[in-house]
Amino acid sequence: MTFNRLLERVNPFLQAHNLVALIAYTDIRKYELQNWEHSFAAQLAGILHLYHKNFSYALIGSSEPYNALLFPWGSTPATDYLLSGSAMDIVHEGAGYSRTQKAATVASDVHAQKTLKVCWEGADQASNCGVCEKCVRTQLNFLAAGYDRLACFPHPADEIDISRINTRNSVQTNELRSIVEYCDKNDISEVWVENLRARVEELSQEY
Repeated sequence: MTFNRLLERVNPFLQAHNLVALIAYTDIRKYELQNWEHSFAAQLAGILHLYHKNFSYALIGSSEPYNALLFPWGSTPATDYLLSGSAMDIVHEGAGYSRTQKAATVASDVHAQKTLKVCWEGADQASNCGVCEKCVRTQLNFLAAGYDRLACFPHPADEIDISRINTRNSVQTNELRSIVEYCDKNDISEVWVENLRARVEELSQEY
Protein backbone atom coordinates (compact mmCIF):
# COMPACT_ATOMS: atom_id res chain seq x y z
CA MET A 1 0.00 0.00 0.00
CA THR A 2 1.42 3.36 -1.06
CA PHE A 3 0.43 5.14 2.13
CA ASN A 4 2.20 2.55 4.27
CA ARG A 5 5.36 2.94 2.20
CA LEU A 6 5.14 6.70 2.67
CA LEU A 7 4.92 6.20 6.43
CA GLU A 8 7.97 3.95 6.30
CA ARG A 9 9.78 6.69 4.39
CA VAL A 10 9.18 9.40 7.00
CA ASN A 11 9.43 7.23 10.12
CA PRO A 12 13.22 7.72 10.53
CA PHE A 13 12.67 11.48 10.76
CA LEU A 14 9.81 11.09 13.24
CA GLN A 15 11.80 8.72 15.43
CA ALA A 16 14.91 10.92 15.34
CA HIS A 17 12.86 13.85 16.66
CA ASN A 18 10.66 11.88 19.06
CA LEU A 19 7.52 12.63 17.06
CA VAL A 20 4.43 10.47 16.76
CA ALA A 21 2.33 10.35 13.59
CA LEU A 22 -1.42 10.68 14.10
CA ILE A 23 -3.21 9.09 11.15
CA ALA A 24 -6.52 10.39 9.82
CA TYR A 25 -8.33 8.91 6.84
CA THR A 26 -10.61 11.09 4.72
CA ASP A 27 -12.29 11.12 1.33
CA ILE A 28 -12.47 14.93 1.32
CA ARG A 29 -10.73 15.27 -2.05
CA LYS A 30 -12.92 12.67 -3.73
CA TYR A 31 -15.75 15.12 -4.21
CA GLU A 32 -13.73 18.25 -5.14
CA LEU A 33 -16.48 20.55 -3.91
CA GLN A 34 -14.11 23.52 -3.88
CA ASN A 35 -11.12 24.71 -5.85
CA TRP A 36 -8.25 22.98 -4.03
CA GLU A 37 -5.89 25.93 -4.50
CA HIS A 38 -8.38 28.19 -2.73
CA SER A 39 -9.48 25.80 0.03
CA PHE A 40 -6.64 23.45 1.02
CA ALA A 41 -5.99 25.12 4.39
CA ALA A 42 -9.70 25.02 5.24
CA GLN A 43 -9.83 21.33 4.39
CA LEU A 44 -6.69 20.67 6.43
CA ALA A 45 -8.12 22.62 9.37
CA GLY A 46 -11.20 20.43 9.25
CA ILE A 47 -8.96 17.42 9.92
CA LEU A 48 -6.89 19.19 12.56
CA HIS A 49 -9.97 20.09 14.59
CA LEU A 50 -10.59 16.36 15.10
CA TYR A 51 -7.72 16.50 17.60
CA HIS A 52 -9.04 19.41 19.65
CA LYS A 53 -9.23 17.25 22.79
CA ASN A 54 -5.50 16.57 22.61
CA PHE A 55 -4.12 19.92 21.41
CA SER A 56 -5.08 23.53 21.96
CA TYR A 57 -3.53 24.76 18.73
CA ALA A 58 -2.32 23.45 15.37
CA LEU A 59 0.27 24.87 12.97
CA ILE A 60 -0.17 25.30 9.23
CA GLY A 61 3.16 25.91 7.53
CA SER A 62 3.20 29.08 5.45
CA SER A 63 3.09 29.03 1.67
CA GLU A 64 4.38 32.49 0.75
CA PRO A 65 6.46 34.91 2.87
CA TYR A 66 4.96 38.17 4.11
CA ASN A 67 6.66 40.21 1.40
CA ALA A 68 5.28 38.07 -1.45
CA LEU A 69 1.70 37.25 -0.51
CA LEU A 70 -0.75 36.55 -3.32
CA PHE A 71 -4.55 36.50 -3.21
CA PRO A 72 -6.66 34.52 -3.63
CA TRP A 73 -4.76 31.55 -2.22
CA GLY A 74 -5.80 28.72 0.07
CA SER A 75 -3.46 29.55 2.95
CA THR A 76 -2.31 33.00 4.06
CA PRO A 77 -1.48 34.69 7.39
CA ALA A 78 -4.52 36.91 6.78
CA THR A 79 -6.98 34.01 6.56
CA ASP A 80 -5.72 30.87 8.31
CA TYR A 81 -6.39 32.14 11.83
CA LEU A 82 -10.04 32.54 10.84
CA LEU A 83 -10.20 28.73 10.71
CA SER A 84 -9.75 28.57 14.49
CA GLY A 85 -12.51 27.29 16.76
CA SER A 86 -13.42 27.57 20.43
CA ALA A 87 -11.36 24.46 21.28
CA MET A 88 -8.40 24.84 18.94
CA ASP A 89 -6.45 27.76 17.43
CA ILE A 90 -5.14 27.45 13.89
CA VAL A 91 -1.77 29.20 13.66
CA HIS A 92 -0.13 30.21 10.37
CA GLU A 93 3.59 29.63 10.92
CA GLY A 94 6.75 30.53 8.99
CA ALA A 95 5.77 33.46 6.78
CA GLY A 96 8.83 35.36 7.94
CA TYR A 97 10.98 33.12 5.73
CA SER A 98 11.16 32.33 2.02
CA ARG A 99 10.96 28.78 0.75
CA THR A 100 14.70 28.84 0.02
CA GLN A 101 15.46 29.91 3.59
CA LYS A 102 13.29 27.05 4.82
CA ALA A 103 15.10 24.65 2.48
CA ALA A 104 18.40 25.58 4.11
CA THR A 105 16.98 24.62 7.51
CA VAL A 106 15.56 21.35 6.18
CA ALA A 107 18.85 20.42 4.51
CA SER A 108 20.75 20.93 7.75
CA ASP A 109 18.96 17.85 9.15
CA VAL A 110 20.40 14.57 7.83
CA HIS A 111 17.12 12.73 8.40
CA ALA A 112 15.11 15.37 6.57
CA GLN A 113 17.52 15.18 3.62
CA LYS A 114 16.55 11.54 3.16
CA THR A 115 12.86 11.60 4.01
CA LEU A 116 11.48 14.90 2.66
CA LYS A 117 8.41 14.37 0.46
CA VAL A 118 7.13 17.22 -1.71
CA CYS A 119 5.88 15.50 -4.87
CA TRP A 120 2.16 15.25 -5.62
CA GLU A 121 2.23 14.56 -9.37
CA GLY A 122 4.46 11.49 -9.58
CA ALA A 123 3.07 8.02 -10.24
CA ASP A 124 4.50 6.70 -6.96
CA GLN A 125 3.09 8.81 -4.14
CA ALA A 126 5.50 7.28 -1.65
CA SER A 127 8.45 9.07 -3.25
CA ASN A 128 9.54 12.17 -5.17
CA CYS A 129 9.47 11.75 -8.95
CA GLY A 130 12.25 14.32 -9.39
CA VAL A 131 10.89 15.83 -12.62
CA CYS A 132 7.56 17.50 -11.83
CA GLU A 133 7.33 21.25 -11.25
CA LYS A 134 7.44 21.03 -7.46
CA CYS A 135 10.28 18.48 -7.38
CA VAL A 136 12.43 20.59 -9.70
CA ARG A 137 11.53 23.84 -7.94
CA THR A 138 12.36 22.38 -4.52
CA GLN A 139 15.72 21.12 -5.75
CA LEU A 140 16.45 24.64 -7.01
CA ASN A 141 15.58 25.98 -3.54
CA PHE A 142 18.22 23.64 -2.14
CA LEU A 143 20.73 24.59 -4.84
CA ALA A 144 20.27 28.27 -3.97
CA ALA A 145 20.80 27.38 -0.31
CA GLY A 146 24.06 25.62 -1.16
CA TYR A 147 22.96 21.96 -1.33
CA ASP A 148 23.42 20.38 -4.75
CA ARG A 149 22.12 16.87 -4.11
CA LEU A 150 19.70 15.49 -1.55
CA ALA A 151 18.99 11.80 -1.12
CA CYS A 152 15.23 12.36 -1.12
CA PHE A 153 15.33 13.00 -4.88
CA PRO A 154 16.19 10.26 -7.43
CA HIS A 155 18.53 12.53 -9.41
CA PRO A 156 19.62 16.18 -9.37
CA ALA A 157 17.71 18.73 -11.45
CA ASP A 158 19.55 19.74 -14.61
CA GLU A 159 19.27 22.25 -17.46
CA ILE A 160 16.68 20.14 -19.27
CA ASP A 161 14.50 19.89 -16.16
CA ILE A 162 14.61 23.67 -15.75
CA SER A 163 13.67 24.27 -19.38
CA ARG A 164 10.66 21.98 -19.00
CA ILE A 165 9.22 23.58 -15.88
CA ASN A 166 5.57 24.48 -16.40
CA THR A 167 3.60 26.38 -13.79
CA ARG A 168 -0.15 26.22 -13.21
CA ASN A 169 -0.63 29.58 -11.55
CA SER A 170 1.06 32.84 -10.60
CA VAL A 171 2.00 31.50 -7.16
CA GLN A 172 4.24 28.81 -8.65
CA THR A 173 5.79 31.30 -11.08
CA ASN A 174 6.48 33.73 -8.23
CA GLU A 175 8.13 30.94 -6.24
CA LEU A 176 10.54 30.37 -9.11
CA ARG A 177 11.15 34.11 -9.37
CA SER A 178 11.94 34.24 -5.65
CA ILE A 179 14.75 31.73 -6.19
CA VAL A 180 16.31 33.97 -8.83
CA GLU A 181 15.95 36.98 -6.54
CA TYR A 182 17.55 35.05 -3.67
CA CYS A 183 20.50 34.17 -5.90
CA ASP A 184 20.89 37.75 -7.08
CA LYS A 185 20.81 39.03 -3.50
CA ASN A 186 23.43 36.49 -2.43
CA ASP A 187 25.68 36.86 -5.50
CA ILE A 188 25.04 33.33 -6.77
CA SER A 189 25.84 33.42 -10.48
CA GLU A 190 25.75 29.79 -11.59
CA VAL A 191 24.65 28.71 -15.07
CA TRP A 192 21.49 27.15 -13.67
CA VAL A 193 20.46 30.55 -12.26
CA GLU A 194 20.56 32.11 -15.72
CA ASN A 195 18.65 29.15 -17.15
CA LEU A 196 16.01 29.59 -14.48
CA ARG A 197 15.88 33.36 -15.03
CA ALA A 198 15.17 32.77 -18.72
CA ARG A 199 12.46 30.22 -17.95
CA VAL A 200 10.80 32.53 -15.41
CA GLU A 201 10.70 35.31 -18.01
CA GLU A 202 8.93 32.92 -20.40
CA LEU A 203 6.45 31.79 -17.78
CA SER A 204 5.76 35.35 -16.68
CA GLN A 205 4.17 35.99 -20.06
CA GLU A 206 1.48 33.48 -19.09
CA TYR A 207 0.72 34.77 -15.57
